Amino acid sequence: MSETLSHDEARRHILAHHEAMRQEVARLADLLVRQAAEGGEAWRGTREALVAYCEGEVFPHAAAEEETLYAEASRAAALGPLVAAMEEEHRTLEGVARDLKACTDPTRAAALATALSLTFGLHVAKENDHLLPAGGAIALGQVLKAMTEAFHRHQAQREAALSQDAAAPPEDVVTLDVRTIPHRDRHPIIFRILEHLTPPRRLVLLVDHNPLPLRYQIEAGFAGRFSWRYLADGPDLWQVEIAPRADA
Repeated sequence: MSETLSHDEARRHILAHHEAMRQEVARLADLLVRQAAEGGEAWRGTREALVAYCEGEVFPHAAAEEETLYAEASRAAALGPLVAAMEEEHRTLEGVARDLKACTDPTRAAALATALSLTFGLHVAKENDHLLPAGGAIALGQVLKAMTEAFHRHQAQREAALSQDAAAPPEDVVTLDVRTIPHRDRHPIIFRILEHLTPPRRLVLLVDHNPLPLRYQIEAGFAGRFSWRYLADGPDLWQVEIAPRADA
């Protein structure tokens, strides 16, 4: 953000961003719960998407908040306990996301996703209703500008850490049965998984039609980062393996 917004404009911007994140976390968590109840393996792909969204959006935002907004708010003695509690909630959210990432049981994954969504929703409401109004003396326009810069820095750092993580992944193959996912949600979930997919992990899609449009979108959006291989070629089921190229 190159320009400094007014206090009220900055507050509206922060509130809108909070709501967008809350809605996306809730949407993915609700979808995972439905898929886990229906059976099958589709919930695994949604779990990947939910964790990836947290790692790529929610947690960099949280780190940027602590560095800027929370640091400014904590200068007021009355806000110190509130800021400390909200920082602890960030740690709680990260812990739930770690557990969800490693979870292989659909029932437990549904419970963790629900806990993540509810905790994040309550956290956002607390910040909106208590921290922002109480910090009226904070120059929110300047804070937002600094927070945006810090967000992009933390986002890049997390992306680098994820790509360099040498720990063995819980699963080399992420299987996503898109036949059980509403059409409007399919591509956003797939793209969010691909954003954080590194070798040797690969994504296997189960589709009820030849997903050529998706292939073209991946080639356009990821510029040679993934290979595409048909494991089954219709007529009722297409199965496609999408794998990150080691040399990309």
